[in-house]
Amino acid sequence: MFCKVAPIRRFPRGTQPYDYRIPEGLTVNVGSFVEVPMRGRPVVGLVTHVLETSEYDRVKDVTRLMDMPALRPEDVFFYELLAQRTYQSLGSVLYAALPLPPKRATTPKPLTITAESFAVSQEDVLTLRSLLQHVTSKTHTRAVLPNDRVGFGVVLGLLKTTQDPLLVLVPDVHMAHELARLAKTVTDSISLVIAKQSKSQAYAAWEGLRTGSVRVTIGTRKAALMTPSESTRIVMLGCGEDDFAQWDQNPHYDARWCLKVRAATHANPTAQLGVLPRIEDGDISGDGWRTPPVEIVNMDEGVKLSEHYLLSNQAMAMLQTIDTRTKPLLVFYNRLDKQENADYVGGASLATLLRERLEGVSVTHVTSEGQLPTSGVAVVTRTLLYNWSYLRPELAGLIVLRPEHNLIYRGFRSLEQASRELRRLVSWAATAHAPCLVQAKEPDVVRRMLGGTPELWQVELQMRKTLGYPPYAELHVAKAKDAASQELLESYRAQHADALGTTDLVVRRPAGKPIAEWLTWPPSCDIFVSPDSIDL
Repeated sequence: MFCKVAPIRRFPRGTQPYDYRIPEGLTVNVGSFVEVPMRGRPVVGLVTHVLETSEYDRVKDVTRLMDMPALRPEDVFFYELLAQRTYQSLGSVLYAALPLPPKRATTPKPLTITAESFAVSQEDVLTLRSLLQHVTSKTHTRAVLPNDRVGFGVVLGLLKTTQDPLLVLVPDVHMAHELARLAKTVTDSISLVIAKQSKSQAYAAWEGLRTGSVRVTIGTRKAALMTPSESTRIVMLGCGEDDFAQWDQNPHYDARWCLKVRAATHANPTAQLGVLPRIEDGDISGDGWRTPPVEIVNMDEGVKLSEHYLLSNQAMAMLQTIDTRTKPLLVFYNRLDKQENADYVGGASLATLLRERLEGVSVTHVTSEGQLPTSGVAVVTRTLLYNWSYLRPELAGLIVLRPEHNLIYRGFRSLEQASRELRRLVSWAATAHAPCLVQAKEPDVVRRMLGGTPELWQVELQMRKTLGYPPYAELHVAKAKDAASQELLESYRAQHADALGTTDLVVRRPAGKPIAEWLTWPPSCDIFVSPDSIDL
């Protein structure tokens, strides 16, 4: 008997599966981890096929069967699909997905987690109960949350009402740690799968997830590459955030794609929850969104503090009257100063302007390296999304400037992205019982962004249809930004024989017939969909 083994290693040579002989008396199946000799040294590999005969004349013996939890055949199939999807070798994908046991016997340090509970409003309790019933009664669901804290509540409710092991995927490390503190109130069996872990910690987390022996595993996008036990329920919080996609290194993958494929190949129940799931990922099965209390100022009618579209009189009144001695008042202004333009008002310039206007009040400009202050006024960008306390939101007030900014981005997801960001911001203020003010030049657009989810989706789909954006585009253009991505572009060309263009790949499709692999990111951040007209 022979087996085809994909060595798990970083460098490209030798990462494709090779045949090895199974020694007599050794039980090896698809999904087994084995040690094989390669270029004079042992390498750990994954058995992908068991064969009666080998295609090679000279093969070596498997040296030993590793003491690692074997994968199921559907797990191996998932990795093969992921390798095809990302245009990577199977070995490269396995190296990114599977942590190997440490070479030296070590005991992972136990997680130091301080338990911290939280409470939700009575209104959120009713929504939470409905969502819990919805999640547990369906195998796969995509539901809209009224705020991120209710997503935490769903995880807590699942821990209290079911015995299922949980894999919870979150968009950032800060949310992972906050959720771990909440889970600690129910169980001590917690693992984290995050960046900058030791090899022993990463392997222990994978082993617990693989065997289902850990009650809850909380991880960022990389955890979506791991293979949970059959009994594990998978929950993705903040499912619309682009932090679930890896753009900066190979393999370029999207955790949402992993869930979608696993839902088709595995029995694990899945739930994708967020204030606004992505439209490209499919229909919504439950909508718990409520428009939070918010004051919307029409900047075409209001008096501006300056000609740079900064603060209205209403916003200044809020800044001057709210007590910020024990809680911070946040001004969300997603702008950085331009060194080449001294007249441009970014976050730092706005903070300087406020210091001149607000005597005796501490004003901080929070950068990506900074932390939110505990008092005073803070001018923040999207940094806020990675610093906010989900368990103990301490907030005196929130002012949102220019929420329509994301609407001017190129691409077919501008309305959706802007709406999601605004929903997260104003619902945070509501959970902190803090006043919220939004300044807008298009107040009706802002009300639509904060209104009912089905109506918002219909508007977005109609806009895409009118402008010829996916999934309604008749002309699809893939562009390679550099020479390195040209090879990937050529792999697309091989799939579409009717493609036109030389440097760009142009494919015509009937309306309503999208090119699926271009709509869900990855395969690569170097290739993007563009509806721009070009000369054919």
